[in-house]
Amino acid sequence: MSCRPEDGSGLVLDSVGRLALELHHQRSENLTVEDDSALYIEDDAQEPPLWTVQGNRLLFSSLSARNQCAALQFYRENIDPSTPVSGAHAFDLSHELWRHEIGRTDSAAGRFIVLLDEQIKVLEAAAQLIGSGEREVFWVLHVVEVALKYLPTIKVEELCALVTVQHPRTEGDLARGMLFNAIENVLLDRPELAWQLYWHLSSTITKATFDLVTSAMLALARHGELGSVLDRVTTDAEFGSEMLAQAALWTIGRLLNSHDLSTDTAAKCIGVLRKGMQHISADVKRVAMHAIELGARRHPELGDDLLDIGKTLDREALAVVVQHLFMNNEAVLRYDRLPEFLDVITHVPPDLGRCLDDVDWVISRLWHDDGKTDLLLGFLRTWFLRHGSPKIREDELVERFDQTIAAIGERPQVLQRLITEWLVSEEPQLTSACCDLISFLWVRGIRDLSFSREMLDEMDQPAIIHLVRRMLGFVYSVEPLLSLSFSLLESRDAPARTYPIVLTLLTKDVGRNYVADTLQAIEHRMQGASDSLHPLFESAHKELTAYQKALDDLPVLQELQGPIQLRRAIALRKAADMRKSMDSANEKSVFIKLVKKVPIKAGVGWFSVRDGKVGETSRFGSFSHSVTLPTRAVGDPVGYAIDGLLYRLSKRGDE
Repeated sequence: MSCRPEDGSGLVLDSVGRLALELHHQRSENLTVEDDSALYIEDDAQEPPLWTVQGNRLLFSSLSARNQCAALQFYRENIDPSTPVSGAHAFDLSHELWRHEIGRTDSAAGRFIVLLDEQIKVLEAAAQLIGSGEREVFWVLHVVEVALKYLPTIKVEELCALVTVQHPRTEGDLARGMLFNAIENVLLDRPELAWQLYWHLSSTITKATFDLVTSAMLALARHGELGSVLDRVTTDAEFGSEMLAQAALWTIGRLLNSHDLSTDTAAKCIGVLRKGMQHISADVKRVAMHAIELGARRHPELGDDLLDIGKTLDREALAVVVQHLFMNNEAVLRYDRLPEFLDVITHVPPDLGRCLDDVDWVISRLWHDDGKTDLLLGFLRTWFLRHGSPKIREDELVERFDQTIAAIGERPQVLQRLITEWLVSEEPQLTSACCDLISFLWVRGIRDLSFSREMLDEMDQPAIIHLVRRMLGFVYSVEPLLSLSFSLLESRDAPARTYPIVLTLLTKDVGRNYVADTLQAIEHRMQGASDSLHPLFESAHKELTAYQKALDDLPVLQELQGPIQLRRAIALRKAADMRKSMDSANEKSVFIKLVKKVPIKAGVGWFSVRDGKVGETSRFGSFSHSVTLPTRAVGDPVGYAIDGLLYRLSKRGDE
């Protein structure tokens, strides 16, 4: 049944259409509705019937049957046949239907707007709305996508005009792929139209209509005309215009990725792609490169080609290699040349945007393979040596390798090894990165860190002292400082080699900067301490307690407090800086962008109103957070800074 209003209106009862539309608005695919009005409805007399009746239950034969009835009813309720309808109004109405059925295989919205095709010409109206800016581009395209398969006729010129006008507004947006997927599915059932489209574009192809050629060829290949398609694209790749050659190469890449080609056919396609890499046009070579990556996902023999592409170190070539590793992650683990791939992507610079985020994801996934630990640690080391800086900031590290760091945090032994190796490194990029790594973990609650027992056992006394100095220079938070210090007690021959060092740390360098925290940590450790450790903890606790008492006994010098006006000014300035920092953080927060902020001037609580009902009152509360600062950073900031610099610059064997 066509269900066009002029020739089918009498075949669908208003009551049936109303019930179909109610089901549609419920966002359900349910085909059955119970309603007393069904008692007065007869079974559909058409063959096959759109609906049947069982008592007070109306049963639609399929979702498409229900949508036919819903679309016609919606037409009756909103369209006056005697009054011209504008394209904007038609698309607005159709969009209203579409938002209740997103993702469905059959569309009431598409069926509805096709009922208006003779009045507004759907594709022409869509192009006009997009071109004029009357409606947002995807607002229009979503309707076009669901309407295409219901259009009785599609003119090549209208389709090309629509694709051309939307191109500059959707270029670079992944959502544009939905339009071309819809076009390909429509052409699958209309091979004549696909060939018409190809021959039309073979001489008129532009950047805007590039994807139309690919859609036509892929539809024909799926239709069973793979041989004819391959003949055309191989010819176009070698002898066509630059733009047509690009479309042909991309089509071949898509075919390699999506079709089960015979060995000979696949080899022929691969040969065409390799030849494309030798083309005189840089644009053609670029598309060939991307097509090789796409084909390599199902044809590992193209992996070597992809590796050679990456070794050119061209920025786009690096991005292509990363994309392959990202999209083909499980297969990557089995690559014999994985070390070479990882070496290539160590050249990915920090400013390559999303590409480095993908590198982070790839590396984080590989950590689950114990056999690749050395390989991955080597990757991180090489990347930071090539791109790191002594001035690299914590947020930079977080933004680049947050997933990798999280994965390392789940493997304590690997984390211990990385911290130990990088702290004693003579490469400032690694020591700086290690500092940021520890800060990153601290912020996320991972504060109980340790040095590698295996590496400590291999160190001599000067090496251990060098490690401790580096720790004091690059670790700023009390929790990791204490946990790292205590981990020295687990090394080989600890009483002779590390006990004196730890005692000095607890009573001097760490303890005097964080007296309360250190005393608390010592008391906790004493509870389960061995006979050899107990005297050390007692000695440290006694000395530190005496130091604290000496400080407490000192008189408070009012002269050093400063005028109250000055203290108030400093407090206000700190508060202003804190607000500025929070505003800056909120600008980057995805959550904050999703919610509405309501400033409140005064009061003790808040409530909400929903559906005309007032909710319960929630009382305001306060949130606070404190961070322990080293005592010397406040009392002797210059001396503290100098000592930190000397520790960071220390070399093995320094006095």
